[in-house]
Amino acid sequence: MNCSGPANPDTNTASERIAMLRPLLIFLVMTTHIQGNLYRPDLKDQALNVANFLHAALSGVIAVSALPLLSIISGYLALATLRKYNYRHIVRNKAIRLLLPMLFWNLLLGLYIYHQQASGHPIRPDLQLHPASIDWLLGLLALFKLPMNPPLYFLRELMLCFVLLPLLAAAARRWYTAIPLLMLLAWMAANRVHLYFFLRIDIYGFFLLGLCLAWHQQALGPLARWLARPLNQWLCYSGFILCVTLLTLYAFLPSHKHFFLAMKVSTLLSPLVFWLLSAHLRGWLKQLLLWLSPASFTLFLAHVPLQTLTYNLWTGLSNHNPLQQGYLYYWLFTLTTSCLAAVLLTRTWHRLRKGAPHARH
Repeated sequence: MNCSGPANPDTNTASERIAMLRPLLIFLVMTTHIQGNLYRPDLKDQALNVANFLHAALSGVIAVSALPLLSIISGYLALATLRKYNYRHIVRNKAIRLLLPMLFWNLLLGLYIYHQQASGHPIRPDLQLHPASIDWLLGLLALFKLPMNPPLYFLRELMLCFVLLPLLAAAARRWYTAIPLLMLLAWMAANRVHLYFFLRIDIYGFFLLGLCLAWHQQALGPLARWLARPLNQWLCYSGFILCVTLLTLYAFLPSHKHFFLAMKVSTLLSPLVFWLLSAHLRGWLKQLLLWLSPASFTLFLAHVPLQTLTYNLWTGLSNHNPLQQGYLYYWLFTLTTSCLAAVLLTRTWHRLRKGAPHARH
């Protein structure tokens, strides 16, 4: 990863690649939360057929690498932030940009969960919002359990990464401190050791990896040149396809007790493949991703409420369960409308901010 941009004029710049990857990776995150998803296919009792294989490969194997790569990108960019701003400014800025949106969208979904629980629907049994309990606070702040809006735990973990940024940056600066810490975090993630307070310890490892890439760009130059060769890139792509195929098939075997470990190992290769592919995105796909990119954060914040709303509307208007009939149409409709709604929300918010009194002074 080189934020100065690639030397080859036929490839996309680093800033373009990051801008395109954000909506693409968040789209993958969406596939793991949509109703009827096959995230963790090893835990789902599904028959092996073409449709289930493709669905499991997308949401159960490929999509697992979305948050790791987003964490690497965040860590890589964080070093420049640390060099430019003081620590107090960074923490205050990230609290405004990460925690306030997290609280708002957690509260929004929390009110929905409260209404459903009050109506006798047993959703989110891990959070007791009705009658009121301490789970309101824990669910809002993502303390010791998943938040009301489950994927927003990532924002909480990312905020803690920035709180720890001086320590992580110091560790990343020297290989003799970075490598042992990376190995420790990898072991903890593979063995699900989260120290109770941390919800996803691997996020800290990938954030640290991004810091390492930023610190040691020159030292990693030979590796970057090796990866720039087309033959070596095709080797990476072939290895990725083989890994996805075998891991997906493994999930459908009668015995797959090591699937979680294999899934974690696969996240070491997948972010690299996504980064390599992003250099060659062209045409309408590039323009679409760049168009969606400004709405990426809104899409991440809002996709679970939007998917819930779409599911309720679909079942109410069609009088049938989309998980049993016409699932592909429901899947495409939900993901498309969620993306369009996120774009609309983002543009509306920007217009409101520009029209606010303080924005005119």
